[in-house]
Amino acid sequence: MKWDEILRLPSVAEALQILHPTESVCGICHLPWSISGAKYISTSSEGGVFYVCPYCFKHSSLEQVLNATVEGYMKQYENVHEEYGREFRKKYDLLKILRETAREYTETHKTNEL
Repeated sequence: MKWDEILRLPSVAEALQILHPTESVCGICHLPWSISGAKYISTSSEGGVFYVCPYCFKHSSLEQVLNATVEGYMKQYENVHEEYGREFRKKYDLLKILRETAREYTETHKTNEL
């Protein structure tokens, strides 16, 4: 078993979440960002978002990545909904985020198959 696979065992990910209680986690493997790193998706010249780690972005299906993106986005929205929900939606448009995530996924997962 490779190290990246060991880290992503459910019991290991859960233990690391306990040891890093203040950190958010990857939406697929649930590792804290300080352990997994984050796959940054640029959405504008002013910034971007991240909802999955580079390993999961590379090894998961587009559907899994997009589902994790929606779930992460909605968690953020729920946390800011009452006071800043409208501003959040304007600054971080879900459809644009999904479009950019799918575009980057497609570009980085091209194969040399004929």
